[in-house]
Amino acid sequence: MSNGSNGSRPPGEPLIVLGGLKKAYRTPAGDFYALKGIDLEIYPGEFVALLGRSGAGKST
Repeated sequence: MSNGSNGSRPPGEPLIVLGGLKKAYRTPAGDFYALKGIDLEIYPGEFVALLGRSGAGKST
């Protein structure tokens, strides 16, 4: 995974590693995936933000 405008990665090992993350909500019509197949590495010194409309499930 690359980071930053120059594609560089911060030194060291990631503090958080997520692989294949998914979150589904059950509905009468079937499962609705808010997240599906998310892979993420967060390194020391990085900042991560989630953006989305109100009610989009950011807190979940």
